[in-house]
Amino acid sequence: MATELTLIFKSLGISQQQYAFRANYDKSYVSRFLNGRRVATQEFIDRLLCEVESHRQTSVTDETRARLCQLRNSALRVHDPDLFKLETMRGEVHKYQREVKRLLLHQEALEGLLERRQAEAEEIRHELAQAQSDWIADRIRGDAEFLLLKGEKQRHQDERQDLLEEIARLRVELKNTVEQKKQAERRCALLEEQAFAVETEVAERRERDEVDYIGVPVELIQARLLKAEESEAYREVAEFALSRTSEDVALLSLWMFSVEMEEHAQRLVTDYCQQRPIRNTVDLVLNVERLKRPNQFERHYTNLADQVQQVVADRSRGDLLEFCALYTEAHRHPREVQGIIRLGHVSYRWFGKHRRLPERAQHFLDIADHLIAIGEPEASADLVRQVITLSGISSLYGKVIAESGREAEIKILVAELLDSIKRRGEDSFHLLPRQIANAVGYSDPLMAGLLLAGLCAAFDPVDLSKILMRSLDSKYSATVTDRIVEAFIAEGVAYEVRNYIAREFTLGVIDDETMKLEYSAPVRRLLEMLSSE
Repeated sequence: MATELTLIFKSLGISQQQYAFRANYDKSYVSRFLNGRRVATQEFIDRLLCEVESHRQTSVTDETRARLCQLRNSALRVHDPDLFKLETMRGEVHKYQREVKRLLLHQEALEGLLERRQAEAEEIRHELAQAQSDWIADRIRGDAEFLLLKGEKQRHQDERQDLLEEIARLRVELKNTVEQKKQAERRCALLEEQAFAVETEVAERRERDEVDYIGVPVELIQARLLKAEESEAYREVAEFALSRTSEDVALLSLWMFSVEMEEHAQRLVTDYCQQRPIRNTVDLVLNVERLKRPNQFERHYTNLADQVQQVVADRSRGDLLEFCALYTEAHRHPREVQGIIRLGHVSYRWFGKHRRLPERAQHFLDIADHLIAIGEPEASADLVRQVITLSGISSLYGKVIAESGREAEIKILVAELLDSIKRRGEDSFHLLPRQIANAVGYSDPLMAGLLLAGLCAAFDPVDLSKILMRSLDSKYSATVTDRIVEAFIAEGVAYEVRNYIAREFTLGVIDDETMKLEYSAPVRRLLEMLSSE
C-alpha cells in the first residue's frame, strides 16, 4: 500500500513538505501514510489522486483506484480488523441500498405493465362482446362469414387467455418482488444496526483507553524490541504506554516478562498506569487476568500484579479507594479466571508509601471501612493484620484501633500480636508487659480485656508464669502485674501458675525439718495475690 502511494506521489514531482503545505496537512501526517506507519485514510487517497489528475491533465484509471482500494482493505484487515469490519459492513449497506432502489424501480415498471395489460384485456373483452353482437346480427350473411367470425372469436379467446396467464404470472412476480424488497430492507436495517454497534464499540474502547489512532500490531512491536538498542527500546516502550489500549499493554508486558525484559515491562506498566485514570489501571489488570492461561509461568503474572500494586500505592487515597471499588465490582459476578490483586495488600503498601502523611491513622480506618462497604471484609482484615504485625499495639495504628472500640479489628490485632510472640518463643516474652501497659492505658477497656483473655488462652501455665515474672521485672510492673493476676484468676489458671512460680522461683530452703521455702518480697506478694482466688 505504502509503495503504491509513494509511486503515485512521486509523479507529482514535489516534496512531502510542499504537498503537506498545499493540501493543508501536517508533514508527519503525510510521512506516516507514505512510509506505511499508518494506514492511509480514503480521504487522503482521493485527495492525492485528484492532485495527480490535475498535474497530469488526465484522469486516473478505474483499475488504479480499485487496486488502491483493495490494498487499503488488505492493510486495514491486518492493522485494524475492527475498522475493516466496519467499512466492509458499510459497503454491504450501500450495496443493499442500491438493490432496494433497483427493486423499487422494477416494481414500478411491473405495476405499470400490469395496468397496461389489464387495460388491453378490458379492451379485448369489449371487442369480444362487440364481435359476438356482430356475429348474431350478421349470422344470416352465410356460413363463410360465420366461420370467419368464429375463427376471430377463437383468436380473441386465445389472446385473452394468454393475457390472463401473463397477468397471473405478473401478479406472482410482483408479489415475489415485494417480498424481496422487504427482505432487502430488513437485511439493510440489520447491517446498519450491526455497523452502528461495531462503530460504537470501537469508539467506546478507544475513548476509554484514550487512543485516537491506529497503531502497528503488537507482534511488530515485539520484533522491534528484540532488535532495538537499550535507548531505542526505552523510547518504544514510552510511546507504547502513551498511545495504546490496556489490552495491548497487557499483551506486551506479559510478553516482556516472559523474555526476561522485566525492567522494560515494569517501565511499561508504570508509565501506562501513571499517565491514565485509575479505571484504566483496573482495565489493565482485568485484561491480564483474561489473558492468563493454565500451565503458564505464574511468576509473570505475579511480577505484573506486584508492579501494578506499586503504582496504585503511589497514587492518591481517592485513587486507591476507586481502584478497590472498580476491581471488586468487576469480580462481583462469577469469572472463569482468578483475581491476581490482593486489595488488603495494595492498601497496606499505600500506607507504606504515605507513612509521613499526618492523617494516615484516620485514613487507616476509612480505608478498612471502605473495603468492608464494597464487599471485601477479608481484604479489610488482611489490611489490619499486616499493619498490626508490623507495628503492634503501641503504634499509632494500634491506638486508633483500640480507641475506636471496634471489636472485630481489636480481635485481629490481639490475635496477630499473640501469634507473633508465640512464634518467636520465650525470648520475646519481655515485649508483652509494654503492650499490656499500652492496652490498659487506652480509654476503652475492650483492648485490655481481650488481650489478657487471649493471653490466657494462647499460652500454657508455664509460659504464663514466665510472662508474669517478666512483668514483675519490668518498669511496667506497677501497672501490669496486678491486671495480669486478675486475668489469671478470672480465666481459672491462677492455681497452676502459682504452683509453678512457688516451685521454680524460690530462694532456697530455710527450715530443713518443715521444708519451708524462702521467696523474695515481690514473689511472695505474687503468690499471695494468686492465692486469693
